[in-house]
Amino acid sequence: MKLHLSVIRAATILNILLFINFNGLSQKHFVRNLTINEGLPSNTVYDIFKDSQGYYWFGTEAGLCRFDGFNYKVYTLNDGLPGNKIWSIAEDNQKNLWLACYGNGISKFDGKSFHNYSTADGL
Repeated sequence: MKLHLSVIRAATILNILLFINFNGLSQKHFVRNLTINEGLPSNTVYDIFKDSQGYYWFGTEAGLCRFDGFNYKVYTLNDGLPGNKIWSIAEDNQKNLWLACYGNGISKFDGKSFHNYSTADGL
């Protein structure tokens, strides 16, 4: 009987140690909801892209949005985009962003200006 209680105690202590150890090693995930209240131009987001410089880019229904973790910068037709619906975002080796603009072709953003391409350019 004494041996049986010792085995139960040892198993209980082992389970507690394993639980504490694995629970302490588990990953912590940080989730933050971003909406128009925080600075996005639209709550409809088609694509999210993290570039090589660490900026997050959001392709939305109302333009392109850059987020540095604190501030938002929104780009629209007024800034040179061919259209405000940004469906997809990619980056090339020269750190240019390439944007798929719904119904308006594609656009290359070099960080300063947009260079737009449409069916007239052979797309």
